[in-house]
Amino acid sequence: MKETIHPGLYIREQIIPATMPVKEAAKLLGVGRPALSNLLNGNAALSPEMAARLEKAFGVSQQNLLQLQTEFDQHQQRLWAQTLAVGAYRNRHTIIVRPRKLTTPDLAFWEMSPFRAPELHGFQILGRGIGPNVRGRF
Repeated sequence: MKETIHPGLYIREQIIPATMPVKEAAKLLGVGRPALSNLLNGNAALSPEMAARLEKAFGVSQQNLLQLQTEFDQHQQRLWAQTLAVGAYRNRHTIIVRPRKLTTPDLAFWEMSPFRAPELHGFQILGRGIGPNVRGRF
């Protein structure tokens, strides 16, 4: 998975000149120093308005900056989703197909059976079908 960084860190390292103080950059952008500082330190998300201000002041693409924010948000969401304790829905009519080993008697059974289903060779079907207990080997 591609490593993502907060857009504020990218802005601090790649867009705002290293010699420019945050207070001066904030004044140039027309925002408060705490707002810019929070963004640059990764404590606040990049808003479309801030991206537009950065584009006007430093010539960087607003769309590219917002794309960085989107990728960062998606990465954080994936990490957060892994911690969710959620059970999977299982329909009571679900049929589970598991592979199994075929033996010579199985092959003989299929050869003699009038209900041969070649597409099911080598599989064991467990679950509930139409009847109450449709478990078994086929």
